[in-house]
Amino acid sequence: MSYSSFKQNLRRQAGYTIDQTILIVAVIAILVTMIIGSVGWDLLTRAGSTKLQSHLVQFENATGSFFAQYNLWPHQASATPADTTVTFSTLILETALQAALQGSGNFRNYLQGYRNDGGTVNHPFGAGTGTVGLTTAVDAGQTFMVFEMTGVPSDEFESADEAMDNGADWQTGRLRAATDPALTATITLRYFANVVQ
Repeated sequence: MSYSSFKQNLRRQAGYTIDQTILIVAVIAILVTMIIGSVGWDLLTRAGSTKLQSHLVQFENATGSFFAQYNLWPHQASATPADTTVTFSTLILETALQAALQGSGNFRNYLQGYRNDGGTVNHPFGAGTGTVGLTTAVDAGQTFMVFEMTGVPSDEFESADEAMDNGADWQTGRLRAATDPALTATITLRYFANVVQ
């Protein structure tokens, strides 16, 4: 066999057949699907907890801005402070605030993404049917503005709790659950925001 025929023979055998190429592409597609499935779900959970943290910080900033503008906390400006929905509505609904202030002041919506629909205020977490309210609570001798959210997915709560309270359990810290989040798919959370002076 001459060198030129040997070289031509090698050229004909170089590369993959169509069957081998399809098999390689199929294996790569399966591996990519497995990676996206496992990593993607974790990323979605993290995104939900980051969004929850962001909303809680916005709540706290809104009550601080409200106090700075009116020299009152939302529960003090609420027509019925025992009703957590009405108290929360003082941050988002001018009529809820005007009842207490007799129409004084220049109102602005402190939480643009929220609105009062038929007496309840819903939040966007989980199925979007959970409610949010605002009340006060005494903890360790201090009175806090406390945001209560029902129907929050337990996994989002646990991730947010880990980030905000540095590993404190679900019953202590600034972010708390009404029940053990490991036992249910959704929980009611309580966020201890501003200290009322």
